[in-house]
Amino acid sequence: YYFGLQIDVMDVDAAQYASISMEMADSGEYLQVKHREQDYLDKPPLLFWTSAIMFKLFGLHNWSYKLVSLLFSLLGIYSTYRFARLYYSQRVAKLSALMLATCQALFLINNDVRTDTMLLGAIIFGVWQIAEVMRGGGLKYAIGAGVGIGLAMLTKGPIGLMVPILAFGTDIVAKRQFGKLFKWQWLVILFVAGLLLAPMVYGLYQQYGCYGPYFYFWAQSFGRLTGDNPFINSGLGKQPFSPLFFTHTFLWSFLPWSLFAVVGIFWSMLAVVKKGFRMEDNEEAISLGGFVLPFIAMSLSEYKLPHYIYVSFPFAAVFAARYIDDLVNGRTWHFTAKFFVGFHRFVASAILLIAIALGVYFFPVGEVWLWVVFGLLALFMVASLFSKDLAVQIVSPLLVAIVAANLLINAGIYPLMNQYQSTSYAGRYIADNTTEQDDVLLYGVHAHAIEFYAGRLLNYRSLGSEIGNLLTPGLLIYTTEDGKRKLDELGMEYNILETFQHYNVTLMHIGFLNPATRPQYLDERYILKIE
Repeated sequence: YYFGLQIDVMDVDAAQYASISMEMADSGEYLQVKHREQDYLDKPPLLFWTSAIMFKLFGLHNWSYKLVSLLFSLLGIYSTYRFARLYYSQRVAKLSALMLATCQALFLINNDVRTDTMLLGAIIFGVWQIAEVMRGGGLKYAIGAGVGIGLAMLTKGPIGLMVPILAFGTDIVAKRQFGKLFKWQWLVILFVAGLLLAPMVYGLYQQYGCYGPYFYFWAQSFGRLTGDNPFINSGLGKQPFSPLFFTHTFLWSFLPWSLFAVVGIFWSMLAVVKKGFRMEDNEEAISLGGFVLPFIAMSLSEYKLPHYIYVSFPFAAVFAARYIDDLVNGRTWHFTAKFFVGFHRFVASAILLIAIALGVYFFPVGEVWLWVVFGLLALFMVASLFSKDLAVQIVSPLLVAIVAANLLINAGIYPLMNQYQSTSYAGRYIADNTTEQDDVLLYGVHAHAIEFYAGRLLNYRSLGSEIGNLLTPGLLIYTTEDGKRKLDELGMEYNILETFQHYNVTLMHIGFLNPATRPQYLDERYILKIE
Protein backbone atom coordinates (compact mmCIF):
# COMPACT_ATOMS: atom_id res chain seq x y z
CA TYR A 1 0.00 0.00 0.00
CA TYR A 2 2.86 2.39 0.80
CA PHE A 3 4.43 1.94 -2.62
CA GLY A 4 0.99 2.29 -4.21
CA LEU A 5 0.79 5.81 -2.77
CA GLN A 6 3.84 6.78 -4.84
CA ILE A 7 2.49 5.59 -8.22
CA ASP A 8 1.38 8.31 -10.64
CA VAL A 9 -2.34 9.07 -10.70
CA MET A 10 -3.78 7.29 -13.73
CA ASP A 11 -5.93 8.60 -16.53
CA VAL A 12 -8.85 8.70 -17.04
CA ASP A 13 -11.09 8.63 -13.95
CA ALA A 14 -8.57 8.96 -11.11
CA ALA A 15 -6.71 11.78 -12.86
CA GLN A 16 -9.98 13.55 -13.61
CA TYR A 17 -11.02 13.40 -9.94
CA ALA A 18 -7.58 14.65 -8.87
CA SER A 19 -7.86 17.52 -11.37
CA ILE A 20 -11.34 18.44 -10.10
CA SER A 21 -10.03 18.39 -6.51
CA MET A 22 -7.11 20.61 -7.51
CA GLU A 23 -9.53 23.07 -9.13
CA MET A 24 -11.72 23.05 -6.01
CA ALA A 25 -8.71 23.74 -3.77
CA ASP A 26 -7.67 26.66 -6.00
CA SER A 27 -11.13 28.21 -6.26
CA GLY A 28 -12.30 27.57 -2.71
CA GLU A 29 -15.78 26.66 -4.05
CA TYR A 30 -16.41 23.52 -2.03
CA LEU A 31 -20.19 23.37 -2.39
CA GLN A 32 -20.22 23.65 -6.18
CA VAL A 33 -18.21 21.05 -8.05
CA LYS A 34 -16.70 22.24 -11.33
CA HIS A 35 -14.48 20.67 -13.93
CA ARG A 36 -12.49 22.98 -16.20
CA GLU A 37 -14.68 25.82 -14.91
CA GLN A 38 -17.85 24.04 -16.10
CA ASP A 39 -20.55 22.55 -13.86
CA TYR A 40 -19.75 18.91 -13.07
CA LEU A 41 -22.63 16.55 -12.27
CA ASP A 42 -21.58 12.93 -11.98
CA LYS A 43 -20.11 12.03 -8.59
CA PRO A 44 -21.00 13.25 -5.08
CA PRO A 45 -18.39 15.54 -3.55
CA LEU A 46 -16.73 13.70 -0.64
CA LEU A 47 -13.69 12.53 -2.64
CA PHE A 48 -13.26 16.06 -4.03
CA TRP A 49 -13.68 17.69 -0.62
CA THR A 50 -11.15 15.49 1.15
CA SER A 51 -8.61 15.58 -1.70
CA ALA A 52 -8.89 19.38 -1.98
CA ILE A 53 -8.23 19.69 1.76
CA MET A 54 -5.20 17.40 1.44
CA PHE A 55 -3.88 19.52 -1.44
CA LYS A 56 -4.34 22.64 0.64
CA LEU A 57 -2.43 21.10 3.54
CA PHE A 58 0.33 19.20 1.75
CA GLY A 59 0.38 20.30 -1.90
CA LEU A 60 -0.18 18.33 -5.10
CA HIS A 61 1.35 14.88 -4.73
CA ASN A 62 0.41 11.35 -5.66
CA TRP A 63 0.21 10.39 -2.00
CA SER A 64 -1.81 13.45 -0.93
CA TYR A 65 -4.51 12.48 -3.43
CA LYS A 66 -4.55 8.79 -2.45
CA LEU A 67 -4.02 8.93 1.32
CA VAL A 68 -7.63 9.57 2.41
CA SER A 69 -8.84 6.66 0.28
CA LEU A 70 -6.22 4.41 1.89
CA LEU A 71 -7.42 5.53 5.33
CA PHE A 72 -10.98 4.58 4.34
CA SER A 73 -9.66 1.18 3.23
CA LEU A 74 -8.05 0.68 6.64
CA LEU A 75 -11.33 1.74 8.27
CA GLY A 76 -13.11 -0.85 6.12
CA ILE A 77 -10.64 -3.59 7.08
CA TYR A 78 -11.00 -2.80 10.80
CA SER A 79 -14.80 -2.54 10.53
CA THR A 80 -14.94 -5.91 8.78
CA TYR A 81 -13.04 -7.42 11.72
CA ARG A 82 -15.36 -5.82 14.28
CA PHE A 83 -18.50 -6.79 12.37
CA ALA A 84 -17.39 -10.42 11.98
CA ARG A 85 -16.36 -10.59 15.64
CA LEU A 86 -19.94 -9.82 16.69
CA TYR A 87 -21.12 -13.13 15.23
CA TYR A 88 -18.10 -15.39 14.80
CA SER A 89 -14.87 -16.54 16.42
CA GLN A 90 -11.67 -14.54 16.70
CA ARG A 91 -10.17 -16.62 13.88
CA VAL A 92 -13.04 -15.86 11.49
CA ALA A 93 -12.88 -12.15 12.31
CA LYS A 94 -9.12 -11.96 11.78
CA LEU A 95 -9.29 -13.96 8.56
CA SER A 96 -12.10 -11.72 7.26
CA ALA A 97 -10.01 -8.60 7.77
CA LEU A 98 -6.89 -10.26 6.37
CA MET A 99 -8.66 -11.46 3.23
CA LEU A 100 -10.22 -8.09 2.54
CA ALA A 101 -6.85 -6.38 3.04
CA THR A 102 -5.07 -8.73 0.63
CA CYS A 103 -7.61 -9.28 -2.15
CA GLN A 104 -6.43 -8.01 -5.52
CA ALA A 105 -9.26 -5.47 -5.75
CA LEU A 106 -8.05 -3.49 -2.73
CA PHE A 107 -4.51 -3.31 -4.08
CA LEU A 108 -5.91 -2.01 -7.37
CA ILE A 109 -8.31 0.62 -6.07
CA ASN A 110 -5.69 2.04 -3.72
CA ASN A 111 -3.52 2.65 -6.79
CA ASP A 112 -6.18 3.76 -9.27
CA VAL A 113 -8.19 5.75 -6.72
CA ARG A 114 -11.87 6.38 -7.43
CA THR A 115 -14.90 6.86 -5.22
CA ASP A 116 -15.36 3.12 -4.57
CA THR A 117 -12.47 2.91 -2.09
CA MET A 118 -14.17 5.38 0.25
CA LEU A 119 -17.58 3.80 -0.40
CA LEU A 120 -16.37 0.38 0.72
CA GLY A 121 -14.92 1.70 3.97
CA ALA A 122 -17.89 3.89 4.82
CA ILE A 123 -20.52 1.21 4.13
CA ILE A 124 -18.93 -1.59 6.14
CA PHE A 125 -18.29 0.87 8.98
CA GLY A 126 -21.99 1.79 8.90
CA VAL A 127 -22.98 -1.90 8.77
CA TRP A 128 -20.82 -2.68 11.80
CA GLN A 129 -22.41 0.20 13.74
CA ILE A 130 -25.96 -0.86 12.79
CA ALA A 131 -25.13 -4.44 13.81
CA GLU A 132 -24.15 -3.09 17.23
CA VAL A 133 -27.50 -1.28 17.39
CA MET A 134 -29.36 -4.46 16.45
CA ARG A 135 -27.61 -6.28 19.29
CA GLY A 136 -28.70 -3.69 21.85
CA GLY A 137 -26.17 -0.90 21.32
CA GLY A 138 -27.18 2.61 22.31
CA LEU A 139 -26.83 6.18 21.07
CA LYS A 140 -23.13 6.18 20.17
CA TYR A 141 -23.61 3.29 17.74
CA ALA A 142 -26.67 4.97 16.20
CA ILE A 143 -24.61 8.12 15.64
CA GLY A 144 -21.78 6.02 14.19
CA ALA A 145 -24.20 4.29 11.84
CA GLY A 146 -25.54 7.65 10.66
CA VAL A 147 -21.99 8.85 10.04
CA GLY A 148 -21.18 5.72 8.03
CA ILE A 149 -24.29 5.93 5.87
CA GLY A 150 -23.94 9.70 5.42
CA LEU A 151 -20.31 9.38 4.30
CA ALA A 152 -21.21 6.52 1.95
CA MET A 153 -23.96 8.61 0.33
CA LEU A 154 -21.61 11.59 0.08
CA THR A 155 -19.27 9.27 -1.77
CA LYS A 156 -21.58 7.61 -4.28
CA GLY A 157 -25.22 8.42 -3.64
CA PRO A 158 -28.10 6.13 -2.59
CA ILE A 159 -26.11 2.89 -2.83
CA GLY A 160 -24.63 3.96 0.50
CA LEU A 161 -28.09 3.52 2.00
CA MET A 162 -29.39 0.66 -0.14
CA VAL A 163 -26.65 -1.86 0.72
CA PRO A 164 -27.31 -1.60 4.50
CA ILE A 165 -31.09 -1.75 3.87
CA LEU A 166 -30.72 -4.92 1.81
CA ALA A 167 -28.29 -6.43 4.31
CA PHE A 168 -30.34 -5.83 7.46
CA GLY A 169 -33.67 -6.29 5.71
CA THR A 170 -32.59 -9.81 4.83
CA ASP A 171 -31.51 -10.46 8.42
CA ILE A 172 -34.76 -9.16 9.90
CA VAL A 173 -36.92 -11.20 7.52
CA ALA A 174 -34.85 -14.38 8.03
CA LYS A 175 -35.19 -14.09 11.83
CA ARG A 176 -38.79 -12.79 11.74
CA GLN A 177 -37.72 -9.94 14.03
CA PHE A 178 -39.97 -7.28 12.54
CA GLY A 179 -40.16 -5.43 15.83
CA LYS A 180 -36.61 -4.20 15.21
CA LEU A 181 -37.99 -2.02 12.43
CA PHE A 182 -39.39 0.28 15.11
CA LYS A 183 -36.23 0.99 17.09
CA TRP A 184 -35.77 4.67 18.02
CA GLN A 185 -32.17 4.45 16.86
CA TRP A 186 -33.32 4.43 13.21
CA LEU A 187 -34.47 8.05 13.61
CA VAL A 188 -31.07 9.01 15.03
CA ILE A 189 -29.30 7.27 12.12
CA LEU A 190 -31.41 9.09 9.51
CA PHE A 191 -31.01 12.43 11.30
CA VAL A 192 -27.20 12.17 11.48
CA ALA A 193 -26.97 11.01 7.87
CA GLY A 194 -29.21 13.91 6.84
CA LEU A 195 -26.99 16.41 8.66
CA LEU A 196 -23.96 15.16 6.74
CA LEU A 197 -25.83 15.29 3.44
CA ALA A 198 -27.21 18.81 3.98
CA PRO A 199 -24.18 20.75 2.62
CA MET A 200 -24.15 18.63 -0.54
CA VAL A 201 -27.90 19.08 -1.12
CA TYR A 202 -27.63 22.83 -0.55
CA GLY A 203 -24.76 23.10 -3.03
CA LEU A 204 -26.62 20.98 -5.60
CA TYR A 205 -29.74 23.13 -5.32
CA GLN A 206 -27.70 26.31 -5.72
CA GLN A 207 -25.92 24.93 -8.76
CA TYR A 208 -28.69 23.01 -10.56
CA GLY A 209 -31.99 23.74 -8.86
CA CYS A 210 -34.23 20.76 -8.11
CA TYR A 211 -32.53 18.64 -10.76
CA GLY A 212 -29.31 18.42 -8.72
CA PRO A 213 -30.80 16.54 -5.73
CA TYR A 214 -32.96 14.48 -8.12
CA PHE A 215 -29.88 13.37 -10.05
CA TYR A 216 -27.96 12.22 -6.98
CA PHE A 217 -30.83 10.59 -5.15
CA TRP A 218 -32.37 8.88 -8.19
CA ALA A 219 -30.89 9.16 -11.69
CA GLN A 220 -27.23 8.63 -10.77
CA SER A 221 -27.86 5.22 -9.14
CA PHE A 222 -31.36 3.88 -9.86
CA GLY A 223 -31.24 5.50 -13.29
CA ARG A 224 -28.71 2.86 -14.30
CA LEU A 225 -31.46 0.30 -13.96
CA THR A 226 -34.27 2.43 -15.41
CA GLY A 227 -32.27 4.17 -18.16
CA ASP A 228 -32.73 7.66 -16.65
CA ASN A 229 -28.99 8.13 -16.17
CA PRO A 230 -27.62 10.46 -18.89
CA PHE A 231 -24.36 8.50 -18.97
CA ILE A 232 -26.34 5.42 -19.96
CA ASN A 233 -27.90 7.32 -22.83
CA SER A 234 -24.51 8.60 -23.95
CA GLY A 235 -23.15 5.07 -23.99
CA LEU A 236 -20.36 5.79 -21.48
CA GLY A 237 -19.66 2.62 -19.54
CA LYS A 238 -22.52 0.79 -21.21
CA GLN A 239 -21.81 -2.91 -21.69
CA PRO A 240 -23.57 -5.46 -23.91
CA PHE A 241 -26.09 -6.98 -21.52
CA SER A 242 -24.39 -9.83 -19.69
CA PRO A 243 -25.67 -10.92 -16.28
CA LEU A 244 -22.37 -12.81 -15.79
CA PHE A 245 -20.11 -9.76 -16.16
CA PHE A 246 -19.63 -9.36 -12.41
CA THR A 247 -19.28 -13.12 -11.92
CA HIS A 248 -16.00 -13.38 -13.79
CA THR A 249 -15.00 -9.94 -12.45
CA PHE A 250 -15.40 -11.24 -8.91
CA LEU A 251 -13.32 -14.34 -9.62
CA TRP A 252 -10.22 -12.34 -10.60
CA SER A 253 -10.67 -9.27 -8.39
CA PHE A 254 -11.14 -11.22 -5.14
CA LEU A 255 -8.08 -13.37 -5.81
CA PRO A 256 -6.58 -15.28 -4.11
CA TRP A 257 -9.64 -15.91 -1.93
CA SER A 258 -12.30 -16.19 -4.67
CA LEU A 259 -12.96 -19.92 -4.47
CA PHE A 260 -13.35 -19.89 -0.69
CA ALA A 261 -15.89 -17.06 -0.98
CA VAL A 262 -17.88 -18.73 -3.78
CA VAL A 263 -18.14 -22.04 -1.91
CA GLY A 264 -18.91 -20.25 1.35
CA ILE A 265 -21.72 -18.23 -0.25
CA PHE A 266 -23.15 -21.35 -1.90
CA TRP A 267 -23.24 -23.34 1.35
CA SER A 268 -24.73 -20.41 3.27
CA MET A 269 -27.51 -19.98 0.72
CA LEU A 270 -28.16 -23.73 0.72
CA ALA A 271 -28.37 -23.77 4.53
CA VAL A 272 -30.88 -20.91 4.55
CA VAL A 273 -33.04 -22.61 1.93
CA LYS A 274 -33.01 -25.90 3.87
CA LYS A 275 -34.24 -24.04 6.97
CA GLY A 276 -37.14 -22.51 5.04
CA PHE A 277 -35.43 -19.13 5.04
CA ARG A 278 -35.44 -18.98 8.82
CA MET A 279 -32.41 -18.29 11.00
CA GLU A 280 -31.70 -18.40 14.72
CA ASP A 281 -31.02 -15.29 16.78
CA ASN A 282 -27.33 -16.15 17.14
CA GLU A 283 -26.88 -16.39 13.35
CA GLU A 284 -26.63 -13.57 10.82
CA ALA A 285 -28.01 -13.10 7.30
CA ILE A 286 -26.53 -9.60 7.01
CA SER A 287 -23.61 -10.83 4.90
CA LEU A 288 -25.95 -12.80 2.65
CA GLY A 289 -28.21 -9.81 1.98
CA GLY A 290 -25.25 -7.42 1.71
CA PHE A 291 -23.51 -9.50 -0.94
CA VAL A 292 -26.11 -11.43 -2.95
CA LEU A 293 -28.83 -8.80 -3.44
CA PRO A 294 -26.56 -5.89 -4.54
CA PHE A 295 -24.66 -8.37 -6.74
CA ILE A 296 -27.90 -9.37 -8.50
CA ALA A 297 -29.09 -5.76 -8.86
CA MET A 298 -25.79 -4.59 -10.37
CA SER A 299 -25.66 -7.62 -12.67
CA LEU A 300 -29.02 -6.59 -14.13
CA SER A 301 -27.78 -3.08 -14.90
CA GLU A 302 -26.58 -2.20 -18.39
CA TYR A 303 -23.93 0.12 -16.92
CA LYS A 304 -21.11 -1.99 -15.53
CA LEU A 305 -17.54 -1.33 -14.51
CA PRO A 306 -15.51 -3.89 -12.51
CA HIS A 307 -15.04 -1.74 -9.40
CA TYR A 308 -18.81 -1.35 -8.83
CA ILE A 309 -19.00 -4.67 -6.96
CA TYR A 310 -16.05 -3.96 -4.65
CA VAL A 311 -18.50 -2.50 -2.11
CA SER A 312 -19.69 -6.07 -1.36
CA PHE A 313 -16.20 -7.50 -0.77
CA PRO A 314 -16.22 -7.18 3.05
CA PHE A 315 -19.17 -9.60 3.06
CA ALA A 316 -17.36 -11.90 0.62
CA ALA A 317 -14.39 -11.90 3.02
CA VAL A 318 -16.66 -13.02 5.87
CA PHE A 319 -18.00 -15.92 3.77
CA ALA A 320 -14.48 -16.97 2.78
CA ALA A 321 -13.25 -16.81 6.38
CA ARG A 322 -16.21 -18.82 7.64
CA TYR A 323 -15.58 -21.54 5.11
CA ILE A 324 -11.87 -21.76 5.94
CA ASP A 325 -12.80 -22.03 9.61
CA ASP A 326 -15.13 -24.92 8.71
CA LEU A 327 -12.30 -26.62 6.83
CA VAL A 328 -9.85 -26.24 9.70
CA ASN A 329 -12.32 -27.42 12.33
CA GLY A 330 -13.43 -30.46 10.33
CA ARG A 331 -16.98 -29.25 9.75
CA THR A 332 -16.80 -30.27 6.10
CA TRP A 333 -15.65 -33.34 4.19
CA HIS A 334 -12.05 -34.38 4.82
CA PHE A 335 -11.17 -34.65 1.14
CA THR A 336 -12.40 -31.05 0.64
CA ALA A 337 -9.67 -29.68 2.89
CA LYS A 338 -7.05 -31.73 1.06
CA PHE A 339 -8.37 -30.43 -2.27
CA PHE A 340 -8.19 -26.80 -1.15
CA VAL A 341 -4.66 -27.21 0.17
CA GLY A 342 -3.48 -28.80 -3.08
CA PHE A 343 -5.36 -26.51 -5.44
CA HIS A 344 -4.27 -23.32 -3.71
CA ARG A 345 -0.66 -24.41 -3.68
CA PHE A 346 -1.00 -24.32 -7.44
CA VAL A 347 -2.75 -20.91 -7.31
CA ALA A 348 -0.05 -19.43 -5.04
CA SER A 349 2.70 -20.77 -7.28
CA ALA A 350 0.94 -19.37 -10.37
CA ILE A 351 0.68 -15.92 -8.77
CA LEU A 352 4.41 -15.87 -8.01
CA LEU A 353 5.35 -17.14 -11.48
CA ILE A 354 3.18 -14.49 -13.18
CA ALA A 355 4.77 -11.78 -11.02
CA ILE A 356 8.25 -13.07 -11.88
CA ALA A 357 7.41 -13.11 -15.60
CA LEU A 358 6.16 -9.51 -15.37
CA GLY A 359 9.24 -8.36 -13.49
CA VAL A 360 11.82 -10.25 -15.57
CA TYR A 361 10.54 -10.25 -19.15
CA PHE A 362 7.64 -7.84 -19.60
CA PHE A 363 8.91 -4.91 -17.47
CA PRO A 364 12.41 -5.81 -16.19
CA VAL A 365 12.78 -4.62 -12.60
CA GLY A 366 16.35 -3.70 -11.72
CA GLU A 367 16.08 -2.96 -7.98
CA VAL A 368 18.12 -5.67 -6.23
CA TRP A 369 16.56 -5.06 -2.82
CA LEU A 370 13.12 -5.70 -4.25
CA TRP A 371 14.12 -9.08 -5.66
CA VAL A 372 15.76 -9.98 -2.34
CA VAL A 373 12.55 -9.23 -0.42
CA PHE A 374 10.50 -11.03 -3.06
CA GLY A 375 12.79 -14.07 -2.77
CA LEU A 376 12.55 -14.13 1.03
CA LEU A 377 8.76 -14.03 0.82
CA ALA A 378 8.81 -16.86 -1.71
CA LEU A 379 10.98 -18.94 0.65
CA PHE A 380 8.57 -18.21 3.49
CA MET A 381 5.70 -19.40 1.27
CA VAL A 382 7.52 -22.67 0.57
CA ALA A 383 8.20 -23.17 4.28
CA SER A 384 4.52 -22.67 5.12
CA LEU A 385 3.63 -25.61 2.87
CA PHE A 386 5.25 -27.95 5.40
CA SER A 387 3.40 -26.61 8.44
CA LYS A 388 1.43 -29.13 10.51
CA ASP A 389 -1.24 -26.47 11.13
CA LEU A 390 -3.98 -26.88 8.51
CA ALA A 391 -4.91 -23.18 8.73
CA VAL A 392 -1.32 -22.21 7.92
CA GLN A 393 -1.24 -24.69 5.03
CA ILE A 394 -4.42 -23.18 3.55
CA VAL A 395 -3.93 -19.45 4.17
CA SER A 396 -0.21 -18.67 4.30
CA PRO A 397 0.85 -19.65 0.75
CA LEU A 398 -1.91 -17.53 -0.78
CA LEU A 399 -1.31 -14.64 1.60
CA VAL A 400 2.44 -14.50 1.01
CA ALA A 401 2.09 -14.97 -2.76
CA ILE A 402 -0.39 -12.11 -3.24
CA VAL A 403 1.63 -9.75 -1.01
CA ALA A 404 4.90 -10.61 -2.76
CA ALA A 405 3.33 -10.17 -6.20
CA ASN A 406 1.78 -6.79 -5.40
CA LEU A 407 4.95 -5.56 -3.72
CA LEU A 408 6.83 -6.31 -6.94
CA ILE A 409 4.07 -4.73 -9.03
CA ASN A 410 3.68 -1.53 -6.98
CA ALA A 411 7.35 -0.91 -6.21
CA GLY A 412 8.85 -2.09 -9.48
CA ILE A 413 6.51 -2.79 -12.38
CA TYR A 414 3.98 0.06 -12.20
CA PRO A 415 6.67 2.78 -12.17
CA LEU A 416 8.11 1.27 -15.37
CA MET A 417 4.68 0.88 -16.94
CA ASN A 418 3.68 4.44 -16.10
CA GLN A 419 6.53 5.76 -18.23
CA TYR A 420 4.04 5.30 -21.07
CA GLN A 421 1.43 7.56 -19.47
CA SER A 422 2.80 10.59 -21.27
CA THR A 423 0.23 12.93 -19.76
CA SER A 424 2.05 12.75 -16.40
CA TYR A 425 5.43 13.59 -17.92
CA ALA A 426 3.97 16.29 -20.18
CA GLY A 427 2.33 17.88 -17.13
CA ARG A 428 5.63 17.90 -15.24
CA TYR A 429 7.37 19.43 -18.27
CA ILE A 430 4.77 22.22 -18.36
CA ALA A 431 5.12 22.80 -14.61
CA ASP A 432 8.91 23.07 -14.91
CA ASN A 433 9.13 25.15 -18.09
CA THR A 434 6.15 27.53 -18.07
CA THR A 435 4.42 30.01 -15.80
CA GLU A 436 0.69 30.46 -15.22
CA GLN A 437 0.79 33.36 -17.68
CA ASP A 438 2.00 31.09 -20.50
CA ASP A 439 -0.69 29.67 -22.79
CA VAL A 440 -0.84 25.87 -23.13
CA LEU A 441 -3.34 24.08 -25.36
CA LEU A 442 -4.49 20.45 -25.20
CA TYR A 443 -5.36 19.75 -28.82
CA GLY A 444 -7.37 16.60 -29.49
CA VAL A 445 -6.32 15.07 -26.16
CA HIS A 446 -8.99 14.90 -23.48
CA ALA A 447 -6.44 14.20 -20.73
CA HIS A 448 -6.55 15.04 -17.03
CA ALA A 449 -3.24 13.86 -15.59
CA ILE A 450 -1.48 16.57 -17.59
CA GLU A 451 -3.42 19.25 -15.70
CA PHE A 452 -2.85 17.63 -12.32
CA TYR A 453 0.91 17.40 -12.84
CA ALA A 454 1.05 20.85 -14.46
CA GLY A 455 -0.68 22.16 -11.34
CA ARG A 456 -3.20 24.28 -13.25
CA LEU A 457 -6.04 24.17 -15.76
CA LEU A 458 -5.16 24.23 -19.46
CA ASN A 459 -7.10 25.13 -22.58
CA TYR A 460 -8.70 22.22 -24.44
CA ARG A 461 -9.94 21.99 -28.03
CA SER A 462 -11.08 19.00 -30.04
CA LEU A 463 -9.44 18.20 -33.39
CA GLY A 464 -12.56 19.37 -35.21
CA SER A 465 -12.74 22.79 -33.54
CA GLU A 466 -11.52 26.09 -34.98
CA ILE A 467 -8.20 26.97 -33.35
CA GLY A 468 -6.62 29.36 -35.88
CA ASN A 469 -7.19 32.39 -33.65
CA LEU A 470 -5.42 30.63 -30.74
CA LEU A 471 -2.19 29.84 -32.60
CA THR A 472 -0.07 32.76 -31.48
CA PRO A 473 3.72 32.65 -31.31
CA GLY A 474 4.99 31.04 -28.11
CA LEU A 475 1.86 28.91 -27.59
CA LEU A 476 2.65 25.41 -26.27
CA ILE A 477 0.52 22.55 -27.57
CA TYR A 478 0.27 18.99 -26.28
CA THR A 479 -1.20 16.85 -29.04
CA THR A 480 -1.26 13.58 -30.96
CA GLU A 481 0.08 12.64 -34.38
CA ASP A 482 -3.32 13.61 -35.83
CA GLY A 483 -3.14 16.98 -34.09
CA LYS A 484 0.32 17.64 -35.47
CA ARG A 485 -0.95 16.75 -38.94
CA LYS A 486 -3.83 19.25 -38.55
CA LEU A 487 -1.32 21.99 -37.69
CA ASP A 488 0.67 21.08 -40.79
CA GLU A 489 -2.49 21.47 -42.87
CA LEU A 490 -2.99 24.93 -41.38
CA GLY A 491 0.56 25.86 -42.43
CA MET A 492 1.71 26.43 -38.87
CA GLU A 493 5.41 26.58 -38.07
CA TYR A 494 6.41 24.96 -34.81
CA ASN A 495 9.27 23.39 -32.91
CA ILE A 496 8.95 19.95 -31.34
CA LEU A 497 10.03 20.43 -27.74
CA GLU A 498 9.32 16.90 -26.47
CA THR A 499 8.16 13.60 -27.99
CA PHE A 500 6.49 10.89 -25.93
CA GLN A 501 5.34 7.34 -26.48
CA HIS A 502 1.88 7.00 -25.00
CA TYR A 503 -0.44 4.22 -23.84
CA ASN A 504 -3.49 4.20 -21.57
CA VAL A 505 -1.93 2.16 -18.78
CA THR A 506 -5.27 1.27 -17.17
CA LEU A 507 -5.97 -0.99 -20.17
CA MET A 508 -3.87 -4.10 -19.58
CA HIS A 509 -3.74 -5.54 -23.11
CA ILE A 510 -1.33 -8.45 -23.57
CA GLY A 511 -0.02 -6.79 -26.72
CA PHE A 512 1.15 -3.79 -24.67
CA LEU A 513 2.60 -5.93 -21.91
CA ASN A 514 4.67 -7.97 -24.35
CA PRO A 515 7.82 -5.97 -25.23
CA ALA A 516 7.98 -7.69 -28.62
CA THR A 517 4.60 -6.28 -29.70
CA ARG A 518 4.49 -3.16 -27.46
CA PRO A 519 5.57 -0.66 -30.16
CA GLN A 520 2.41 -1.49 -32.15
CA TYR A 521 0.26 -0.27 -29.25
CA LEU A 522 2.07 3.01 -28.58
CA ASP A 523 0.97 6.40 -29.91
CA GLU A 524 3.20 9.39 -30.52
CA ARG A 525 2.43 12.46 -28.40
CA TYR A 526 4.16 15.84 -28.68
CA ILE A 527 4.74 19.14 -26.94
CA LEU A 528 4.99 21.73 -29.71
CA LYS A 529 5.85 25.44 -29.58
CA ILE A 530 4.22 27.67 -32.20
CA GLU A 531 6.76 29.84 -34.03
